[in-house]
Amino acid sequence: MTTKAQAIDEILVALGAQPSNGTVPQALDALAELLAQQELENMPTTDKAIEQLASLIHDVPSGGPTWEQYEELEIRLLAMTENFTGIVDGQLSHIGSEEEPYEFDHMRAYAFANLPNLMHAYVHVWGDCGDSAFMQTGLLDVELEIGGTETGSALFRSCTDLRRAKYNAWRIDSNAFNGCGKLTTLELPYDSEVVTLSNADVFRNTPLKTGEWPSTLPSPEDGERIEVLVPADLVDSYKADGDWQSALYSTDCIYAIE
Repeated sequence: MTTKAQAIDEILVALGAQPSNGTVPQALDALAELLAQQELENMPTTDKAIEQLASLIHDVPSGGPTWEQYEELEIRLLAMTENFTGIVDGQLSHIGSEEEPYEFDHMRAYAFANLPNLMHAYVHVWGDCGDSAFMQTGLLDVELEIGGTETGSALFRSCTDLRRAKYNAWRIDSNAFNGCGKLTTLELPYDSEVVTLSNADVFRNTPLKTGEWPSTLPSPEDGERIEVLVPADLVDSYKADGDWQSALYSTDCIYAIE
């Protein structure tokens, strides 16, 4: 009977690496290191390897690695290869933390799309971000920093529960927040210049565009408001920018980050 460690070693071999010949944690460490060094989509993948990876994530042995280790593996796979999409069970609930954002060299299109239980994401993408990376997820709040030139269209499209987004990049692409019907706070810490908008549809079907407090939320309490938060020295520039004037219901919702 194949042990968990042997099963992981079979995956390592299928991906062109040497087996760990060790314990389950050692084998997982070897797999994580391999994924960190190379992109899975560029490796000689096999259907068998993908199926084994799925079973490892969703069948945690008694006394074996923690759920966090399997979530780490799941996050890496989702971000790296579309072969893994459709196999995950949709139970992933968070990526990174406010104190330690999860880092990616780049993020593929649809990387985490259609995961209904993904509620919190704190992510730093050093390079480019593909289209629809978080589309139709269960996100409640998100912090995303993108260092590349490609920022991804429809990035959070139809994330109907998203209330707060902190977005740090030079550009917001088309339909990025379209359909985020509860989005009342958008923070833009990018401080080099006014964030570029690809068109006026980036906030379509959101409170930022309609100016109406979501009927699905409790009435706003003291201090709650529809707001776009930007660096203090750029507030006037945002309010004077024609693209931002067209994208928002009113530039009166633009305030300085405190």
